[in-house]
Amino acid sequence: MFGFIFPVILVGFGYYLLRRHYKFFKNAIRVPGTITSYTSSVSIDSHGHRSTTYTPIVSFEFDGKQRTVSHPISGPSKPEIGTPVQVGVNPYNIEEARVYSKLWLGIEWGVLGIGLAGLALWIAFICGKL
Repeated sequence: MFGFIFPVILVGFGYYLLRRHYKFFKNAIRVPGTITSYTSSVSIDSHGHRSTTYTPIVSFEFDGKQRTVSHPISGPSKPEIGTPVQVGVNPYNIEEARVYSKLWLGIEWGVLGIGLAGLALWIAFICGKL
């Protein structure tokens, strides 16, 4: 049963992420932004190894005001200050802004694809094809 439930959860979650992304950016006003700083977070695993992740902070101008938003993807290397990015702003709530990221979009598609592949394997197994 777990072989069925887990892929279904992945498909549902992937679909939810993609729908949320496309719905937001369909209505959003896209403006140019720039990575201007970053935050860092240090974690220590059970063996005492430290790792640091960096989250880019993006500045952009909208409605005559300078604003900032966090990038959706953190990573192990410091982001390059000055890197241009696209920011989507909700025209009905200008406080809601998101950085457009092809990598994040790829991750969303990956979650959906892994779930669909898992369902296909489960069906093939149930049908005796594996």
